[in-house]
Amino acid sequence: MMITAYGDDENRHQAMERGANEFLTKPLDFTLLKEKLNTFIHD
Repeated sequence: MMITAYGDDENRHQAMERGANEFLTKPLDFTLLKEKLNTFIHD
């Protein structure tokens, strides 16, 4: 999972190419972050 202030398509693409399976941008939605983390924990 990558959390960044740079949410443009190029950064998203590079993150996914390098193995990120989630890409979240700041300001962070903590409800969404909790949902994503729960998905990782329960898979």
